[in-house]
Amino acid sequence: MKKVYLVVFVLCMMIGNVIAQTPDSRFSRQMEGIQFSPCMNTLSHPVLKKAESAANEKYVSYCEEAAPYLRMTPEIYDMATYFDRMLVDRYVGDKVTKIRVAIGAPVNGLTIWLREKLDEEPVFSMEVPQTSLEEKGWIEVELPADKVYTITENGYYVGYTITSKKYNNNDKTYYPIAIAGNGLLREKTLLYSDDGGKNWVDHTCTFINNGIVAVLGAQTAIVSEHHVDKDLALVNFKSNLAFIKRDPQKEKVRIDFSGYVFNGGTEPVTSFDLTVSAEGIETKTSEVTIKGGLKALKGVILQSYVEIPSNAESANVMLKISNINKGAFTDEYEKNNEGKVEVYFYDRDFVKTSLLEMYTTGYCPNCPYGHKVAEAIPESVNHVKVAHHVGYGEDEFTLQDSYNYMYEFLVKGAPHGTADRTYIQDEAVQSPSFSMGYYDPNEGAKVISGYIGFTQTALPAFASIVVNSTYDENNRELTVRVSGTKESELFDIAMKEPHVNVFLTEDGLVGMQSGASATYVHDHVLRAILGGIWGKEVFWDGNNYTIEFKTILDDAWKAENMNVVAFLTDEDSNSRYFRNVMNAAQTGVNGTSSAITEKNLTDELLVEAINGMVHITGDYQAYRIYDMRGMQVENYKLRSGLYLVSIETAKQTVVKKIVVN
Repeated sequence: MKKVYLVVFVLCMMIGNVIAQTPDSRFSRQMEGIQFSPCMNTLSHPVLKKAESAANEKYVSYCEEAAPYLRMTPEIYDMATYFDRMLVDRYVGDKVTKIRVAIGAPVNGLTIWLREKLDEEPVFSMEVPQTSLEEKGWIEVELPADKVYTITENGYYVGYTITSKKYNNNDKTYYPIAIAGNGLLREKTLLYSDDGGKNWVDHTCTFINNGIVAVLGAQTAIVSEHHVDKDLALVNFKSNLAFIKRDPQKEKVRIDFSGYVFNGGTEPVTSFDLTVSAEGIETKTSEVTIKGGLKALKGVILQSYVEIPSNAESANVMLKISNINKGAFTDEYEKNNEGKVEVYFYDRDFVKTSLLEMYTTGYCPNCPYGHKVAEAIPESVNHVKVAHHVGYGEDEFTLQDSYNYMYEFLVKGAPHGTADRTYIQDEAVQSPSFSMGYYDPNEGAKVISGYIGFTQTALPAFASIVVNSTYDENNRELTVRVSGTKESELFDIAMKEPHVNVFLTEDGLVGMQSGASATYVHDHVLRAILGGIWGKEVFWDGNNYTIEFKTILDDAWKAENMNVVAFLTDEDSNSRYFRNVMNAAQTGVNGTSSAITEKNLTDELLVEAINGMVHITGDYQAYRIYDMRGMQVENYKLRSGLYLVSIETAKQTVVKKIVVN
């Protein structure tokens, strides 16, 4: 029987010798000044008299009980939580009739709302009468008949706009934001905005060091025929890698996958059978026992793997749960008892250049450590750098649009970074952003090179990107032309709404730097964003694309020190790779390119791995071999794994991936 690993959902954070600055309210307009209570005392009573329940009406939420815990610096702000597919899947087509929110202290104003998307207008909102805001507790509003909300498969957001009372910073009783601390999901269950909902910060795991995975105190009443006592669901199962490069030396490929097992009923679950099947493998069934049982509206992460023949074009791994509680539990909603994991194999991709975005400011005393780490990353780790001057105050190089990226990718301090805007999950990081502050730059460079290596494997480059620029010194007009080619089938699977993004950066800017000097040199500074903060949509001519941008350079900018950074992202909000970077390129404003283009994929060089060594055939001058951490290795007795071979020719440097068995 194949071993099935069941891991209860627990998060932890390891700091080690990493250093980072948290936001400072004196300088930054991002979420700051958050204060929390040392204890959580559960709210027990609704403030408003509960309306009579309709037939088949039941409250559904990840938050069964809430306690006063947080307060924010602004007088007016928004809080929200996401009712995702795992919670409402069986209610698609049913109606939301009431909303409850928990308030931990009296407030001056409260508007409760429901949105399908956070950046859209509410489909329902209601201001709560002031007389109902004079004490803490649960507040309930009923949606009018013409505003009753029909649930879709994408779920919905519930939240409120709050106007706090004035309080003394030493007040240990005023915590108007009530939460549950035993959340299941890693994201989107405690969201905050201080600018009217334009930008949101996710604080689901902000208090993880206090043992809290936060869920906003909010519930929705749903009228449905699908309320059941017994329902165990398989939800959000996916492979760790959706694309796996085929290795002709291996007959089988291991596919790791994980997802949630969720108890959507009221009766506890102690065990179930899991059946795993796929074309080319033997179907296997294993018993899974849940120590302590799985209570109502709680879940666990299930991790397992299968080995699939490597000669397939793709693999569909089917999962099914049955025999719940050894047959004593008859599932009353079986539509969510099955799951599917899709994996695609590929032979050819383009060499990928990653986008490393750094968050740093002149007021951040630890940021010089981050700068040293960034510069210590080997060139063999194909990447381009951009520095956003936000995260710890604002300085003379701050671009306000950078806050959009800071909020979107959960950057909570400086020096921080993101690699291809991809979610990183390891012992130290469970977020798209990570600290770049290490006392030892080489150690930090190893870690971040590993993150970049992971992102290059997680989303291969199924499209090339080439950036060219033309600069007119007379009128300072810059024309940028971005072009490329896609591997059609795989690209279309990975990206549904591709966009090209263009940044202008400048090196050699002299300014103050806390922790260094008043004449510190700042590089890779973001100066401008062309085509909007989320880029321009790609339109195809067959498998090719070309997009042009024009702008006038500011008189204060030195064109000779400037670069154009271009990169491909997906703007499909339902995509696994939403806003992740598939490929990037850089060129000087004067046209000096440092991009890895399609021409680097030349067939003039043959690179092979034989008996633990790399063999190169062709006209070249020198070569270096790097592992996926970015460390140079000797070409002798190489361990099995993926390597990058940097080959210097008379005309260019070619970088190729190779698998050593």
